[in-house]
Amino acid sequence: MGAGTGMSYKIERFFNNDRANKHVIDVIGSPGPGRRSSVYIDRHVPPGVATVQYQVTPIQRGGIGNAGPVAMVQFGVVGATRARAE
Repeated sequence: MGAGTGMSYKIERFFNNDRANKHVIDVIGSPGPGRRSSVYIDRHVPPGVATVQYQVTPIQRGGIGNAGPVAMVQFGVVGATRARAE
């Protein structure tokens, strides 16, 4: 499905690789003619979550496309070490 008028995108989210608890968090509309991207800001990530995964699926005129790849956001710093005061 190509982007265009009448296009919507279903946004699903799950935490810490728990796909069994994947939920639809929003459906956003097409960015409109001449625009190439839409923006979604997730303002409801609970404290203490290590990773959040998102998956976007296109929807047009009742037809549902293939879900896109899972995008992961990881909180914190991987491999960080504490600095020692000398």
